[in-house]
Amino acid sequence: MSEAIDPVLAELRGFDGYTLGDSARRAQTGGVLHAFKPQGRRTTFVGRALTARIQYEPHRSIPVKEYGGAQLREHAKPGDVIVLDAGGLMLSAMGELAFAHLVRRGAVGVVLNGCVRDVEQLETLDLDLAVFALGTAISTVAGNARIIDVGSTVYLNGIRIDSGDLVAGCRGGVIAAPWNDREAILEQARSIGESDRQVRDGMARGESMPELWSKHK
Repeated sequence: MSEAIDPVLAELRGFDGYTLGDSARRAQTGGVLHAFKPQGRRTTFVGRALTARIQYEPHRSIPVKEYGGAQLREHAKPGDVIVLDAGGLMLSAMGELAFAHLVRRGAVGVVLNGCVRDVEQLETLDLDLAVFALGTAISTVAGNARIIDVGSTVYLNGIRIDSGDLVAGCRGGVIAAPWNDREAILEQARSIGESDRQVRDGMARGESMPELWSKHK
């Protein structure tokens, strides 16, 4: 599956999540979601959000075929990150078959405000997908839930995420920022990367760390 990559996004993928988080803060945009952690071997991603919500009705039986997971995943394009708001439920809302489907669609990540399952298979199969969630759970929302509002705005921990926004992740959490601010974030990331390089080079020459920090930071 071919992917036409935005040149700014392509360059942003060369920076780690920590740098992108600092860059977004310096650009005064977006926010960081610290509660979301990688649940498999893949621990980094940079992509564009495909948003949706889960409507959970614990006292109502909803046929699993009406859950809507496959339909959501069919909307995924290469480079997308599924951002699924399950309301913070400590129940699983996605598992092995969903992960495999997303890889086939070209998605690069999942951010789930809830739990996932089958993470052992995720690691064993070595799928090229970074899965971030609040944790893992055996019990599932399936049978009592459906996915709604595909492509609509979601709010995770007070941070607004629109479909198409920039999202990135590392072991420290997830960064989200408006797509239109990506160039400002890239400018700051380049600046941080260059100042880090100058400090490292100075240390290699035996220069004083306090002086290097004062000069370049």
